[in-house]
Amino acid sequence: MKDDDYINIQGWMINELSLTSNELLVYAIIYGFTQDGVSEYKGGNGYLMKCLKCAKNTAKNNLNSLIKKGLLSKRETVFNGNFFVAFRTPKPIE
Repeated sequence: MKDDDYINIQGWMINELSLTSNELLVYAIIYGFTQDGVSEYKGGNGYLMKCLKCAKNTAKNNLNSLIKKGLLSKRETVFNGNFFVAFRTPKPIE
Protein backbone atom coordinates (compact mmCIF):
# COMPACT_ATOMS: atom_id res chain seq x y z
CA MET A 1 0.00 0.00 0.00
CA LYS A 2 1.34 3.41 -0.96
CA ASP A 3 1.14 6.46 1.29
CA ASP A 4 -1.43 8.14 -0.97
CA ASP A 5 -3.71 5.06 -1.26
CA TYR A 6 -6.98 5.19 0.65
CA ILE A 7 -10.00 3.12 1.66
CA ASN A 8 -13.48 4.61 1.38
CA ILE A 9 -15.99 3.32 3.92
CA GLN A 10 -19.44 4.49 2.87
CA GLY A 11 -22.32 5.02 5.29
CA TRP A 12 -24.42 2.23 3.80
CA MET A 13 -21.58 -0.22 4.48
CA ILE A 14 -21.80 0.60 8.19
CA ASN A 15 -25.58 0.97 8.42
CA GLU A 16 -26.74 -1.92 6.25
CA LEU A 17 -24.10 -4.67 6.40
CA SER A 18 -23.62 -5.15 10.18
CA LEU A 19 -19.98 -6.23 9.83
CA THR A 20 -17.16 -6.55 12.33
CA SER A 21 -14.41 -3.96 12.01
CA ASN A 22 -12.08 -6.26 10.04
CA GLU A 23 -14.91 -7.50 7.82
CA LEU A 24 -15.84 -3.88 7.10
CA LEU A 25 -12.28 -3.02 6.11
CA VAL A 26 -11.93 -6.10 3.89
CA TYR A 27 -15.29 -5.39 2.26
CA ALA A 28 -14.40 -1.71 1.67
CA ILE A 29 -11.01 -2.64 0.20
CA ILE A 30 -12.52 -5.15 -2.23
CA TYR A 31 -15.47 -2.88 -3.02
CA GLY A 32 -12.98 -0.17 -4.01
CA PHE A 33 -11.52 -2.47 -6.65
CA THR A 34 -14.84 -3.91 -7.87
CA GLN A 35 -17.47 -1.19 -7.58
CA ASP A 36 -17.73 -0.85 -11.36
CA GLY A 37 -19.47 -4.27 -11.42
CA VAL A 38 -16.93 -5.69 -13.89
CA SER A 39 -13.53 -5.64 -12.20
CA GLU A 40 -12.30 -8.22 -9.70
CA TYR A 41 -10.00 -8.01 -6.69
CA LYS A 42 -6.96 -10.15 -7.37
CA GLY A 43 -4.67 -8.77 -4.66
CA GLY A 44 -4.75 -11.89 -2.54
CA ASN A 45 -4.25 -12.34 1.18
CA GLY A 46 -0.92 -10.52 1.28
CA TYR A 47 -2.44 -7.13 0.49
CA LEU A 48 -5.24 -7.63 3.00
CA MET A 49 -2.76 -8.78 5.66
CA LYS A 50 -0.73 -5.63 5.10
CA CYS A 51 -3.80 -3.35 5.24
CA LEU A 52 -5.24 -5.00 8.35
CA LYS A 53 -1.86 -5.73 9.95
CA CYS A 54 -3.06 -9.26 10.61
CA ALA A 55 -2.13 -12.90 10.14
CA LYS A 56 -3.03 -14.87 7.00
CA ASN A 57 -5.71 -16.85 8.87
CA THR A 58 -7.41 -13.63 9.95
CA ALA A 59 -7.53 -12.35 6.36
CA LYS A 60 -8.83 -15.71 5.11
CA ASN A 61 -11.43 -15.95 7.88
CA ASN A 62 -12.75 -12.48 7.05
CA LEU A 63 -12.96 -13.33 3.34
CA ASN A 64 -14.77 -16.58 4.09
CA SER A 65 -17.18 -14.83 6.45
CA LEU A 66 -18.05 -12.25 3.78
CA ILE A 67 -18.59 -15.02 1.22
CA LYS A 68 -20.81 -16.92 3.66
CA LYS A 69 -22.84 -13.73 4.24
CA GLY A 70 -23.30 -13.34 0.46
CA LEU A 71 -21.33 -10.09 0.35
CA LEU A 72 -18.46 -11.42 -1.77
CA SER A 73 -18.25 -13.88 -4.62
CA LYS A 74 -15.11 -15.91 -5.23
CA ARG A 75 -13.81 -17.16 -8.58
CA GLU A 76 -11.02 -19.73 -8.77
CA THR A 77 -9.03 -20.52 -11.91
CA VAL A 78 -5.97 -22.54 -12.83
CA PHE A 79 -3.68 -21.25 -15.58
CA ASN A 80 -0.47 -23.00 -16.57
CA GLY A 81 -0.57 -24.97 -13.33
CA ASN A 82 -0.93 -21.84 -11.18
CA PHE A 83 -3.96 -21.31 -8.94
CA PHE A 84 -5.62 -17.86 -9.01
CA VAL A 85 -8.43 -16.45 -6.88
CA ALA A 86 -10.50 -13.35 -7.58
CA PHE A 87 -13.24 -11.69 -5.51
CA ARG A 88 -16.08 -9.37 -6.38
CA THR A 89 -18.73 -7.47 -4.41
CA PRO A 90 -22.35 -7.33 -5.48
CA LYS A 91 -24.00 -4.01 -6.25
CA PRO A 92 -24.41 -1.79 -3.17
CA ILE A 93 -27.62 -1.74 -1.18
CA GLU A 94 -29.81 1.20 -2.17
